[in-house]
Amino acid sequence: MFMPSSRVSAGLAPTAKGPPRIDGEVFGQLINLSGRRRFLSQRVVLFVLLAEAGQADALAQSQRHLQLFEQAHQSLVQGGSGLPGLFCAELLQAHDGADGLHARVLRFVQAAKAAQAELTHKRPATPLVPTLVAASSALLEAINDVTALYEDLARRESHRGRTELLHLIDQIDQIARQARIVSFNAMVVAARSQDQGKPFAVIASEITHMTGEIDTLVQKARTGLKTPKPLSKAAPTTTR
Repeated sequence: MFMPSSRVSAGLAPTAKGPPRIDGEVFGQLINLSGRRRFLSQRVVLFVLLAEAGQADALAQSQRHLQLFEQAHQSLVQGGSGLPGLFCAELLQAHDGADGLHARVLRFVQAAKAAQAELTHKRPATPLVPTLVAASSALLEAINDVTALYEDLARRESHRGRTELLHLIDQIDQIARQARIVSFNAMVVAARSQDQGKPFAVIASEITHMTGEIDTLVQKARTGLKTPKPLSKAAPTTTR
């Protein structure tokens, strides 16, 4: 069931305490689902116009696309099935208020259902079309802004993740350097101890070998992190 309008007047609530860590795959789903809202809302209006022009199955298509639109919006707002909902203050602010995205969604749904009801009763929906088109235009503007916000949040999270990984790699590199110092000291002790120092020489050699492998892995990790992966882009999604 679609979220009631009382949720807007009462104020939307974040679905998590503080911004959670969201991976790139989830951000891709959020961006695509937000783009899906845009696509579906346009289809709702298109099929209302086609139904008004007399196309036989257009009304049913408009109603179906509206239902899918409501489901997509509810998934983004409330979360569930691996989606975080409104997980940060910026998303909450974009959706809340009398002119926020959630209120615009409700106005669009109300206008669409009013036009569909007229068509269901075989009455012309022409007088309601300007209201529906105006609600759709306002909605698309807000959806575009929120989709851009999702993309910006994804870039920020990606940058934060790379920064933390680089810091971790630096720490590993420092440990490897300290291990090389220990290895060098062990080799000096082994050389001075002659036969009795052979076990130290073996250990030192092993440590040197391991630190060499660590150096290679650290270099590969740094090279990989210097090349940011492209973000998922919102693309039109066909309905099933």
